[in-house]
Parts: sequence; C-alpha cells; structure tokens
Amino acid sequence: MKDIPQLNILIVDDDTRSTDRLTMALKKMNLSVNAVRSGTKALAMFKDKPVDILITDIHMPEMNGLDLSRQVLDSYPDTQIIMMSVHMNVKTVVDAMKIGASDFLQKPVDAKILYDSIVSSITKWQMRNELRIAYDNLESEKELLAVTMRSIGDGVIATDLDGRITMINRVAEELTGWQARSAIGHDLTDVFYIINEKTRQLCDNPVQKVLETGHIIGLANHTALIAKDGSEKSIADSAAPIRTSTHKIIGIVLVFRDVTLEKVVNEELSKTKKLESVGMLAGGIAHDFNNILTSILGNINLAKIILDPSNEIYEYLESAEESSRRASKLTKKLLTFSKGGEPIRIPRNIYELVRESSDFILSGSNINCRIDRSPDLWTAEVDKDQISQVFHNLILNACQSMPEGGTIHIVCENYLKKNMKQDSVPLKEGDYVRVVVSDEGVGIHPEHMEKIFDPYFSTKQKGGGLGLAVSHSIIKKHFGLIACESIPARGSTFTLYLPATRVSETPKRVPQDIKGQGKIMIMDDEQVVREIARRMLEKSGYSVVQAEDGQAALNIYKKAMKNKNPIDLVIMDLTIPGGMGGIETIKKLLKIDSKARAIVSSGYANDPVMASYHQYGFVGILDKPYLKAKLLQVVSEALEQKTD
Repeated sequence: MKDIPQLNILIVDDDTRSTDRLTMALKKMNLSVNAVRSGTKALAMFKDKPVDILITDIHMPEMNGLDLSRQVLDSYPDTQIIMMSVHMNVKTVVDAMKIGASDFLQKPVDAKILYDSIVSSITKWQMRNELRIAYDNLESEKELLAVTMRSIGDGVIATDLDGRITMINRVAEELTGWQARSAIGHDLTDVFYIINEKTRQLCDNPVQKVLETGHIIGLANHTALIAKDGSEKSIADSAAPIRTSTHKIIGIVLVFRDVTLEKVVNEELSKTKKLESVGMLAGGIAHDFNNILTSILGNINLAKIILDPSNEIYEYLESAEESSRRASKLTKKLLTFSKGGEPIRIPRNIYELVRESSDFILSGSNINCRIDRSPDLWTAEVDKDQISQVFHNLILNACQSMPEGGTIHIVCENYLKKNMKQDSVPLKEGDYVRVVVSDEGVGIHPEHMEKIFDPYFSTKQKGGGLGLAVSHSIIKKHFGLIACESIPARGSTFTLYLPATRVSETPKRVPQDIKGQGKIMIMDDEQVVREIARRMLEKSGYSVVQAEDGQAALNIYKKAMKNKNPIDLVIMDLTIPGGMGGIETIKKLLKIDSKARAIVSSGYANDPVMASYHQYGFVGILDKPYLKAKLLQVVSEALEQKTD
C-alpha cells in the first residue's frame, strides 16, 4: 500500500455490529473509513465529502445497495464499489457486476478479505485516473480497451459509426464462428446475424438503434444468433455507445452471452411446476374417488354376503367388485404420481410382483416373457402398489418397443454390496434385490439417454413422458437405484436395485368374517363412508357412533367417558376439508385419554402419515377403499393391542 494514495472509504450497512467491526479493523490497517446505516445518509455524505470507494450491503430496508450504487455511479462515475450480501446467488452477483461493482463479497465478511478487495479497488481507481490522463491517445485507449474486452467472459464486439467491426473478443469468436482477422472490417450484420426465434425474422441492427437513441439498449426476448456454420444459439444482453471524454459517440460495443442452457433449465423448471400442478389435481380427484369407491365396494361386499353364491345376481356383483378393485388400483397410481408420498415398506416377494405385472400387461399380446429368479431370492422392503407401478411402466415400455413381437427377459436375483470399490453401482453397503428387465426393441438413441427420466420426455408419439419419471421417483424414495443401458435397434435393459431383507414374506390371512364387541367411533366428513363402515361393523357385533369432524369426535368421546360408557376405538379420516382432521384430532384425543386407541384412514394411501402412523399416535391404518374383511381385521388387531 506504500505507493497507493490514501482514499476515502465509506461503509453502508444497516447492521451496526458488522459496520463497527469492519470500520475498526480497517482503521487499524491505516485506512480512512467512515460508516453510515442507510443509503440516504450515504448520498448526503457524498455531497459533503468525496468518497473514492463505496462498500455497501445489498439488502437494506430503506434503499438497497443496487439502487444506491446506480445513483452513486450516475453522479460520481469514478467511485469504486464493493458489494456485500448474505445471499451469494448468481443473479445477484450478475446484477452487481452489471451495475459496475468491482467486487462481491459474502457476509459475514472477513476483514482481511475486505482489505484485499479494497487494495484491488484502489488499484482499479488508480488505473482509471491514469486512463483519463492518457485518454487523448486514442490508439493506446483502443489497445487497452481491446485487452479488457478479451478478458471478459461474455462475447464483445466493437464497431465504428458505420457498423464495421473494429474489435471482437475470444468469446464472440466462439459464439459467431468468425475469427477476429476475418471479422474485423466486415459489416456487423454479416458476423452478428440475429433473428427472432419465434418468427424467424431478422432482428433490428443494434448499431442503428444505439445511434438513434444514444442510450444502452437490450436485445429483444427470443433473440437467436446464427453462427457461421449455421448453428443457432439463444443470446441475451445489450449494446451501448462508446464515448470520448467529451461524450462524443465514436462507436458501438455489443456485449452478449449464450443463454441456451439457461433457457432449457427454465423450461424444465416450468415443466416441473406443471407436473406439480397436475399432480395436485390428480391427488384431489383420487382422494374423492376413493371415498366414492369405499361406498360402492362396501355395498357390493355386503350384498354378496347376504346373497347365496348360486344366485345369478351374485355373479354380477362379483364382476362389479372386480371392476371397482381395478378402479381402486388406478387411484393408487394417481396418488403415487401426485404426491410421490412416502412408501409404506414391508418385506415383499419381488418375483410375485413382477409376475403379476407381466401377466396383466402381456395378456393377449404377441410378446413372450421369460422370468428367471435366484432359488433363494430375498424379499425386498417395498410398497407393493408403488413398486408394482414401476414394473408395470417398464414392462409396458418394453412391450411398446416391440410392435412386431419379441421376448422380454426379466431376472430377479440377490445382490450383496460389500464395499464402494466393489463396482461402479452407487449404493450403500448392504443386501439388495436386483431386477433386470431386457427387451429386443428399437432401443434408445444415445443423445436421449440423459433425458429418459425427465418429466414429459418421451420418444413415443403418444407417450406422456411420465412413466419413467414416476418410476425414478418411486425407486429413489425406496433408497434404491434404477439405471438403463441401450443399443439402438438391439434393445434396452433397465436394472433396478431395491433394499432387501433376508426375512421371508409372511402374508397375513384375511378372515372373511370376524365377530367382535366394543364401541367404535367413525370420524369422516363423508356420510356415505360413515354409513357403509357402520353397517359392516354392526353386522359383526360392534356398536357404532359417528362424527363428521375432529371437534365433534372429541365432544362425543368426552361425553362417553363422562357417562362411563367409553369408546374403545376411533377410526379417523386423515383429511377433513374445512374441519379438524386426523392428525390434530389424535393429538387432542391423547391429551384427553392417554390410553385412547385410533386408526387413521385415508384415500391418500401414500401420505407420509400412513407410512409412519405410529409416530403420530395411531395404532393402525386403513386405506380407502376397503372391504368388510379388511375393516374387521384392522379393527380386531387394533383392539388387541395394549395401550401404555
């Protein structure tokens, strides 16, 4: 700092502790420092005393640092500006640099780092003064300008007043495809050929627009640069006049950057938002539909119990029940897609799930399916409905890739990951079930491989582009992995890894009829659901009371306790539109009676509460829609549990 003049430094920050700390540290370094807490006070100080270096926080309540910097540079263009912020995001940094900041520091700022930045700013300040002194030497100025422009990360092209190129930097060479030695002297429109991406019409010449207005202009939205080789890139930024010390315009400078990737990212974000919106709609429809199905399936189920199986109507009821079951499976798929909820994972026989999916999809098709499995195949801890959907998607895709017929080969085998160096599969150490699904179809082109799990991406004319995206989401939530290999015209192979357990699956037998006793409350906002559950329970010996929301349920429960006729079990709907739902109700119920027992029931089978119901105080779960046997089984198991 010996040869650098002592300059006036001003710190602007509404955080008193920060300004005091930095001011004290810089003064110890023999720097002349003042501090204020607002942009207004800073502007007033500029009028009273010249400030050479402004250090300002970006986020301040009265006037933010960006606006302050603009006003300072408008009136005091020689001021060096250093900006600070807690939030170090790309947009804020770009905005700061566009305004003219010499540096951008993340808070809390280390005094040594700030000192180095000030040294750099003082150097820049000194260079600016030296440039002003040497400004009459136009050739030296052009050379210095050229060196500066070549170091900029954006494309830069300078022209004279006739629009002929006088300088082009390295980035601009890469974007336009023109070498500097060829481009210099050419008309700008020959090298910088821009069109509107949507209309495909030529854009206005930026040189003419700057000369007409005398101001900085921004390129229009949807501007594309056509390079020398015919390639197209989306670009953005601005053109500005080059002025002498007397403000005479002597040329134009264009600064532009490639925003093709940025545009793609924004489009993908937009697609994701659409996916979320569609998901919310699908979830709402599925939830309401499950309530309706609960009534339909329940009534069919009760009617079958009453009728003799030899009755002709019984066959019709069986058909209606099967159709309703299929509708129920459809709603579960919608819910998996809509919420991506936490899977309810229990040990399952993966081979059986694969076989069920293949039998259902390939029935009546011209596709053969061969399924091989390890003789001692482990079970995998999965949500049956979600993983079945994954197998459904993969087998359906394989089938559609072979319109002329062929063979799908599926292998289910054990996989033990011992250490990270074992292979390239990015999994934690442990037991897994590996499922490999191979087809002989058209395959996937290499350029599409990175996108196959993206929402809405599809190479099929009628494809929605959601099957693999949903499958990827499901496998990820199961702490597994899905990968794909493909050779065009030879077929594709999808490999799944699912966490396994060496415990065998022990499916519970659902008894057809259970007789019981006890007082049960049904809390649900849908009367049809309450009624069908009441009929099922009363026919099996239980007494039933009903409540349409949580508050009503709590009132009934307290009254029953007071009358010494307590309620043995509450079946709570998880979601009550406009009322108290299951989560809030169970909290309050357990405060009233710590030994209360409650089952949570929902049409949102994939809701995180359903996956970890014990953590919320429930003793069981009941997915909608349900049949009488399932209801009685869950109720019986809940009543058998001991409470603390």
